[in-house]
Amino acid sequence: MLAIGAVFFFLVPAIGAFSIRRKWRSFRSRLTSSAASPVATYRRLRSGEGTTDQAAIGVFRFFGMLEAILENDTVWIRDEDVSLSAELNDVKVYLLATGVALSEPLDDEKTPVNIPWSKVGSLIEGTKVFIHGTLFTDAGRAVFRSSPATPLFVILFDGDEHDLSRRAIWTGRQRNEYWNHLTPASLAVGSLAMIVAAYVALNVPGFGYVARAAVTMGLAPVLPLFPPGVAFFFLYRKLWRDGRVLRAERDLVMLPIATALGDHDTASLPGGEQYVSRVVSREELDGLVASGLAIQDVTIRPRDDERWYAFGRPADGGIAPPGDPIVPGVLIPGEPRRLSVECARRARSYEIAALLVFFAGLVTNMALVFFLLGYVVP
Repeated sequence: MLAIGAVFFFLVPAIGAFSIRRKWRSFRSRLTSSAASPVATYRRLRSGEGTTDQAAIGVFRFFGMLEAILENDTVWIRDEDVSLSAELNDVKVYLLATGVALSEPLDDEKTPVNIPWSKVGSLIEGTKVFIHGTLFTDAGRAVFRSSPATPLFVILFDGDEHDLSRRAIWTGRQRNEYWNHLTPASLAVGSLAMIVAAYVALNVPGFGYVARAAVTMGLAPVLPLFPPGVAFFFLYRKLWRDGRVLRAERDLVMLPIATALGDHDTASLPGGEQYVSRVVSREELDGLVASGLAIQDVTIRPRDDERWYAFGRPADGGIAPPGDPIVPGVLIPGEPRRLSVECARRARSYEIAALLVFFAGLVTNMALVFFLLGYVVP
């Protein structure tokens, strides 16, 4: 019974949990790595006009608005400079939640939806689209297509495109990895197996305690929701949510480094724009915010609260938001790498505490149920 419980209540959901974490880690990594690719512009496409039909022009990214959807899963996307097409058959797209403010608590309704293009349904003209992948030439037109090396990465979103990367990093993670696509079926099979084991044990003299144990374990998936263990369950949810917020903040403070700077204090973006990191004082914050830089709030504040780090393009002796929408213009209250390490460390502490609290409530309720079953099953 212990082996059955371990497999269906823990091992199978854990496999799904690692799969979910890997999926969202890949989503965030693909978004940040897309910043290294140039934006598809009319000038760049003109430079590739001599390319042979069906040949790849290169890997590009593109912000645009939906212009038309054709019957063969081809869409036309336009910006102020150029119109492009994209073949989305067999492509899974991400739908970014509408109206997400970066100051809002994370919740499951804000997690991007990842579905095949064929199931997206109707979209209105003007829907905003971000796409990253390989551009090909086809009958004189430029078209995005998936390739083995670079499958298409597509996000449908609303709002300012300059907020896309921060919104996607903030929301691009599962609320609770344990509850994933494998969990419901696994819990159902495990509970059914325990019921069968209890039935068999009841028909064997002297195995009443085994039947009680089997029934107790079969009820394990729902026991955390009943008193007295439910108090532990709510505390577990709070601790896990706090850890999740810290993991999101870990990624957000590293976003300027992940998208542009790497190990340097200055970088040249694909469009030729300069991007810099600069230490600033609190007295400079108001002027930098007025120039358009956003303040990145973090739960953990360093002891030296006077040193802030500004990221953006040089402008008139100061710093302003870059023109590149993927790369953030942001103010961070501390050295990003140190903040990232501390956020990750604190997040792990919260997650470990959450699991200990959860199991404390589960064991409490299981012990109570096993004891009460003694009055029914001798």
